[in-house]
Amino acid sequence: MVDDDRFCLELVRDLLEGEDFEVLTTDNVHAGYSFIQEWQPDLVIMDLMQGRQPVGLDVLAAVREDPRLCDVPMIIVSADALRLARLAAHYCQQAEIATLGKPFDLQELIELVQEMLSDDSPCEAVGT
Repeated sequence: MVDDDRFCLELVRDLLEGEDFEVLTTDNVHAGYSFIQEWQPDLVIMDLMQGRQPVGLDVLAAVREDPRLCDVPMIIVSADALRLARLAAHYCQQAEIATLGKPFDLQELIELVQEMLSDDSPCEAVGT
């Protein structure tokens, strides 16, 4: 998970580890792409915003252009509902990406993670 909010990182990590997922985190959104490259996870959960800047868009674009990572499902979270709606409209046509508005329901996140990791997961926008 890539998010500049350490509380959110810890909460989601504890939640998903309680569901038997292995969770790696970084609070350095600017190094998010390098982090994803290094670990090549099965799923990425990433905050769209770093402060007022949509740094997550740059990371998302880089991941989608990388042949080794372009098929990795991603859940993009943000409190910015308008940006999430635009993101969903653009990227969900091209790749397996879901969006989840902050604050999000923890059970909804668990279900979305399980769905995104299933073999027949469709792209969808959630909580926008």
